[in-house]
Amino acid sequence: MTRYDIINRFISDRNFTSFLEIGTYRGEAFRHVSCEHKVSVDPDESTPATYHLTSDAYFRTYKEKFDIVFIDGLHECNQVWRDIQNSLSHLNKHGVIILHDCHPTSEKMQEKHMESQYGAPWTGDVWKAFVKARATLPYELYVVDNDMGCGVIDTDLPRTSDVSALPTDMDCMIYYDFVSHPEWMNFRRNIIRATDRAVVYAGTRNLYHEMTVSAKSLLYHNGADRVFFLIEDDAFPEDLPDCITCINVSNQEFFRKDGPNYNNNWTYMVMIRAVLSKLFPQYDCIIHLDHDTIVRKPIDCLWNLNLDRYYFAAVEEKQIRIRPHPYFNFGVVVHNLQRIREDKVDDTIIQTLNTSRLALPEQDAVNSVCKRNILELPATYNAMYFNIPKVPEENVVIKHYAGRSKTFSSQDEYKHYDAMTWEQALKGEKKK
Repeated sequence: MTRYDIINRFISDRNFTSFLEIGTYRGEAFRHVSCEHKVSVDPDESTPATYHLTSDAYFRTYKEKFDIVFIDGLHECNQVWRDIQNSLSHLNKHGVIILHDCHPTSEKMQEKHMESQYGAPWTGDVWKAFVKARATLPYELYVVDNDMGCGVIDTDLPRTSDVSALPTDMDCMIYYDFVSHPEWMNFRRNIIRATDRAVVYAGTRNLYHEMTVSAKSLLYHNGADRVFFLIEDDAFPEDLPDCITCINVSNQEFFRKDGPNYNNNWTYMVMIRAVLSKLFPQYDCIIHLDHDTIVRKPIDCLWNLNLDRYYFAAVEEKQIRIRPHPYFNFGVVVHNLQRIREDKVDDTIIQTLNTSRLALPEQDAVNSVCKRNILELPATYNAMYFNIPKVPEENVVIKHYAGRSKTFSSQDEYKHYDAMTWEQALKGEKKK
């Protein structure tokens, strides 16, 4: 995947219409970018740039705003940092900035002066500006590890990582830091897209380990792009693979602490699952799984559901005879985040949870507010002991050890995935 492939993917996914390139050189990237309106800036008059100016001079002179900006100019961290700041002020809402050359593969490649790298690949110390940006900007920055490393600043992607350990003084950063701390760069294989296959778990401290066991079963059978753990701490007590991101949601203020349903951290964590549209504005759709679920088979069809007419998709509890009816269990649920946001259903759910006493807060609130705008899933996707009719074990896709069934951790399949390493879980789908 080239730098212009990444740029074009954002343009296509977001329907962007305006593109600015800082640093044109021979114009290769500029030629390959497909966008309605394109502008390029380079002080070298031999280049095919639209404006032959330094980036500083361009930003001082012109006030036009763009949907996406590609920074590939002078590869010195202080200049790149100024380019980032200026680009942010010339960026449209929901815009994206791409930084080229964020992954030097040798110390010599990241030296500041190009003459030392004449005739060889040269990244300069762009990576330092990326680290500073990641430490200071309120977005989830990452580097797509292709084409010399393409840093992504997506203003639609709120920060979810803990960046408290990242340095901000570029003068104190050395190449040894880059090599020793690859986590600073937040490397990814691809861009984060609204259509990515994302799964969310939520739980208090006593449920953390069970979440990891369920996630191993999920990843063994499915190629999920991203898994999120919503937790009540800044750090997770166990090692996790790169595809899992932990988010401390204990400081969110969606629900009143003096409200009718806020008893403790557990009830808060239950309610937070009803407003994933607020936590994940970067996604159009997301799947939530309870901590006490085991995924036995691929769940591709859940990501491919047509939810245009629905806010959620879930399995009905057919034995429940209460109002409203039908009544859906939310141990496994697909959220149509895009429509929920468009119709502001999440605001109504929050209001309901802050004003009405409910036995099963999040589940009761969603069933009450959404009424018949919930798509019924086959019971195989949330097989519980009280399913009516009972789901044959050979047909179960997701087993949910809810209610009065035996303790989750005593189950044989729990023990099977608990004993599995993350490496084994991640290789499971590839072996099929």
